[in-house]
Amino acid sequence: MSRLLRHQSAPALPAVDDLHDPALAAALQHRIDRKTVPHGALGRLAALALRLGMILGTTEPRLVAPQLVVFAADHGIAARGVSAYPSDVTWQMVGNFLAGGAAVSVLARQHGIAQTVV
Repeated sequence: MSRLLRHQSAPALPAVDDLHDPALAAALQHRIDRKTVPHGALGRLAALALRLGMILGTTEPRLVAPQLVVFAADHGIAARGVSAYPSDVTWQMVGNFLAGGAAVSVLARQHGIAQTVV
């Protein structure tokens, strides 16, 4: 999915030293814990939500113009026979990413996330 994104001015990010805010961390964790899912079901997403909230300094983090970047390459590991797929699959998957047919491409499109294939 390719589209032009208008430049939007983003809020300035806090300095790394300012990220230690126990009250904000507790408020974020409380919001995460109150989601209607079994404890731990969000896996790493819960930790990511907490981290984003701490970086952005809010209990309601929002991503402005998120971007999904898919990297694809052939490398020597496939030649050693330890890769799950032969290197012929790489160009096919890149074509599928570019055509928007891969699962990750569909999810990106459904959520309005721009995708770049490198």
